[in-house]
Amino acid sequence: MFFGGDKRNIIIAIGLVAIILIGWQFLVPTPQYVPENTDIEGQSSLDEKNEKIDTTAKSESDQLFEILPRDVAIKGSDRVIIESPRLHGSISLKGALFDDIRLKNYNETIDENSPEITIFSPKNTKSGYYASISWTGKANEIFPDKDTIWETNSTKLTLNNPIILSWDNNNGQIFKQEISVDDEFAFTIIQTVENYRSTPFKFKPTGLLRRYDPFDDSVYYKPWGIFQDGALGRVGELQLESDYGDMEDGQGFNQKGVGGWIGITSKYFLSSLIPEQNRKISVHSEHDQPKTGHKNRYDVYLTEQKLIELQPKETSKNITTHLFAGAKKVSILDMYEEKFGVESFDLAVDFGFVWFLSKPLFYALDFFFGLTGNFGVAILLLTICVRVILFPLANKAYGSMSRMRKLQPQMQLLRFRFGEDKQRLNQEMMQLYRRERANPLAGCLPILVQIPIFFALYSVLFVTIEMRHAPFFWWINDLAAPDPSALITAFGYLDWGAPSFLLIGIWPILFGITMFLQLKLNPQPIDPIQQKVMMALPFVFLFLFGQFPAGLVVYWTWNNVLSIAQQWLIMNRMGITRDSLKKEAEHLKLLKEGTGKEREEAIAALDAKLARDKKASEKARGGKKTLIDRILQTGEEAKEKATERRKKQDEKLAERKREFQRRANAKKRGKKVTKRRPARSEKLPEVQNEPKVSRKERRAERAARAAKEAVKASLDKKLDDQTKDRDVKSHASADKEKQMKNRGQKSNKRSRKKK
Repeated sequence: MFFGGDKRNIIIAIGLVAIILIGWQFLVPTPQYVPENTDIEGQSSLDEKNEKIDTTAKSESDQLFEILPRDVAIKGSDRVIIESPRLHGSISLKGALFDDIRLKNYNETIDENSPEITIFSPKNTKSGYYASISWTGKANEIFPDKDTIWETNSTKLTLNNPIILSWDNNNGQIFKQEISVDDEFAFTIIQTVENYRSTPFKFKPTGLLRRYDPFDDSVYYKPWGIFQDGALGRVGELQLESDYGDMEDGQGFNQKGVGGWIGITSKYFLSSLIPEQNRKISVHSEHDQPKTGHKNRYDVYLTEQKLIELQPKETSKNITTHLFAGAKKVSILDMYEEKFGVESFDLAVDFGFVWFLSKPLFYALDFFFGLTGNFGVAILLLTICVRVILFPLANKAYGSMSRMRKLQPQMQLLRFRFGEDKQRLNQEMMQLYRRERANPLAGCLPILVQIPIFFALYSVLFVTIEMRHAPFFWWINDLAAPDPSALITAFGYLDWGAPSFLLIGIWPILFGITMFLQLKLNPQPIDPIQQKVMMALPFVFLFLFGQFPAGLVVYWTWNNVLSIAQQWLIMNRMGITRDSLKKEAEHLKLLKEGTGKEREEAIAALDAKLARDKKASEKARGGKKTLIDRILQTGEEAKEKATERRKKQDEKLAERKREFQRRANAKKRGKKVTKRRPARSEKLPEVQNEPKVSRKERRAERAARAAKEAVKASLDKKLDDQTKDRDVKSHASADKEKQMKNRGQKSNKRSRKKK
């Protein structure tokens, strides 16, 4: 049973609003509370073949130290200065820690004087964060630890000047690290061990990423479906993810495999350890509450699976590990994925559950950015491309919507006539839709197709660093942030602490205007309540889009402008002009509010228009059935065949039951069970099933038959009249000839008498 046009439209409208509002709850960041006191069971120590492994690296943070300002903490140890095109900082020679890395081209805010983004900080600062490459092994061996003072061959690490750190444990081994940096965000660390004693030496290369009390917004705010903070990586074919909450609940990952990478990520930045891809590694992540003055500590470990045995007087092979510390720029991640031969390194940027759309959209935006140099213009060009791809679907949908708009008077007239009889009203509405080839659901198709693109573009704007602080024109300095031009605060000049939902910029207002104009072009609901609901939607979305990234609002506003232009052209082509709409509005007003005579005139005008449209539709169709008619007829025929098939099956089943009962009765009486012969019946002539004819076709057939009989009667009457005229003329001519003949005979007699 079909819903009525009004009910169906209002259900669709409510459903779309619900989808957007639910999506808003999921996509818009919501506060996530980070628990301060949670009992966590630590990871077990590394054991291999019942050999006790040193855990110095894990227990080093259990000592209480004073929390210092970052500048003071950096000056507390000797350091090697780092200077490269994309980053700068220093390496602490105490423990060989990468604990001072800042990015040159990225600032905390759009202000030019804003501080640079800091990746690593010393452990005795408020938010300590560092990386360490070291060794571990048997507990009775001596390995470098947090207090080890390394020697260096140079005090400055540059692009063309790698350094070598070395340390002698005075127990027969010398540990060395050769460190180099490239022109982007990666360090390469080559580890070697020299065993100059007379007994073998066993060890394992290790890597550590440690972070204390993350404080950036990406930790506390995250949208649903996007992983943007915590530990992540890949080992073998398995993708690993555990956010800070998972690690606090004891659900960090623990995996072994060949090759891969691990790291700690935030919304836009990443630190990662990338071993050689042929190494057999073991990785795991964990959380602890240290006794260092910090509340939380998050660790990610990378360790060789098996101990490496070094014979006396032997130097180990080079063991290479890469350290990435920088921005999650997609092109750079792709470059390192190819350079280091590591798989899925680009997954450090999580495009969400619509990644299959988000990633192509991002690459398209990046391409247009390369042509124009502005991501805002790239969004406008991308919108045009999307409209071109969806043009056939949108054109068909807008054509159907225009036909629906054209049918508004007829729908209102049907509602006026059959308002009390809902079933009859629905039937008449369906016949009207079928005759005019209008689909009330077609207008929803462009919106439904646009919803995944909307979510995909939101993901692109939210997670890609390319969009961070990307300017457009005029007042838009960051496409990834909401429009800052709030009218209620006089464009930011009067900051009086207004609620965030009232901070609506110019672009959201433009979006609301374009949405209102588009709704005015669409078929208007007949129900007054539904009309009010539809007219309230632009105001609801105005406040909703006021909190969305400016780039997303620019996309949707420009999309609305293109939709309005396309729909306007289709309406003009179908003859729906301003004058016709004005006349229809007057008729509808008279139909609703006019007096008796005015209402009758309006009904007559609408009836005449309905008849003209019906005649034009039948003439254009040329007697051919529409697709909907054929589908309905096919459904009716299938239903009749199924009914007939069930009837035959029931007859067969009843016959079998009768036969079974007859045999059972014969068996009871002790009679021989014989096969029953089918009764002879006269063969009836086969009756051909006439095709089912609709009421409309029967009426047309009767009218044609009556017209044919009338024409035939007229012809017969005319023929009879002509026959009578011929008879009269022939009788008159015969009488005349007879008279002439009689005259001739009389004259002959007279002449004979005279003679």
